[in-house]
Amino acid sequence: QKLEANARKLWITGNNEKIWFATLGGGAACYNIKTKTIENYNISKGLKSNYLYNVFVDSKKRTWFAQDGGGVSVLSVNNQLTSVLPKNLTQTVYGIAEDKFGNMWFTTADSGLIKFNWKTFEKFTEKNGLKSNKIRSIIAENSGNIIIISNEAIKIYSQENKAFETFDEENGVAFLEPTLNGVSKDALGNIWISTQNAIVKFYPSFIQNNDVLPLITINRKMLFFNDIPANTHRFKHSENHISFEYCGFWYQLNFKLLYRYKIDNFDYDWSLPTKSRIATYSNLPPG
Repeated sequence: QKLEANARKLWITGNNEKIWFATLGGGAACYNIKTKTIENYNISKGLKSNYLYNVFVDSKKRTWFAQDGGGVSVLSVNNQLTSVLPKNLTQTVYGIAEDKFGNMWFTTADSGLIKFNWKTFEKFTEKNGLKSNKIRSIIAENSGNIIIISNEAIKIYSQENKAFETFDEENGVAFLEPTLNGVSKDALGNIWISTQNAIVKFYPSFIQNNDVLPLITINRKMLFFNDIPANTHRFKHSENHISFEYCGFWYQLNFKLLYRYKIDNFDYDWSLPTKSRIATYSNLPPG
């Protein structure tokens, strides 16, 4: 038994029992360290494509295959091979990751990111948070957050906050041409990303020690643009022109902050996002 001779070996992964090879044209091959034998997996064995970009072994020792034109297939511990990702959702899958909650994540050629919780699929694209639908690699942090690498940015998806944090051109990590599936995690949880001209080391622990949301404070209150004395909370009916100055503290990209505000029981909804750091209310009614 041997690997497909003419197939390009694109990905290698494994553990102390088995080594997996993903190839372009020859399917996948598994080398058993104990028996020193090789078993090949291809279309004749149930895969949807012989062109594979990634093989991933999850925490339950199931083996996942990212296929060109065939979505995702998974091999159970009982050697049952099934298709997981429906073709109508996407066809070409580049990368696979598993978070600490057991959810599976798939990157696609140009259709964004897909989360699979074993019941339903959730899709992320440029319309709901991604910097680019063309993702180069993906990996899960120890915290459960997901790191998504594209040529335009490194994105972190916080599952706790259900929000993305972006590191892009201002942070010096955009347009570095990251290599396909060129990402790894060391024993300390640091993330290493390979690009065409450099290697990027990413420290998730630094991000986790900083709140995702900025700290906001009201630093000035004014009546007809004059400062209101401290501990003054009641005003005459004619004292109805009030302004608030506020500021958000966020040391990463402070100039990108946008603000929304409202007065309860007066405004119907939050204001539109604005960079202005003052809100003025004139002709406020009594009460």
